[in-house]
Amino acid sequence: MAGKLSEMMGTTVEYWVTLQKLYDKMQAEFFCDIDLEKEVFKVLDYKYFRHYFGLPDLPRKIGEQIKCVRDFLAVPSLAVLKMKEVGVVKNYG
Repeated sequence: MAGKLSEMMGTTVEYWVTLQKLYDKMQAEFFCDIDLEKEVFKVLDYKYFRHYFGLPDLPRKIGEQIKCVRDFLAVPSLAVLKMKEVGVVKNYG
């Protein structure tokens, strides 16, 4: 597949192999963060998001609540909220 992509896009096979390795690494880090994500979610008040931003009512469905908040905040994991280097960018568009 990397060979076909490199021919089509005019890149090297190594580029695609490296990209796949980086993706695999990010996936592994993400799945290791599930416990941390649940810890962060405990601090958040899902009712707040539901009331003020119209997220669905999902009683006792923590996994789905986490996914909704994650999608709403447009983050790959709620664990990023514990990272010190995360900055906030205001969109004036």
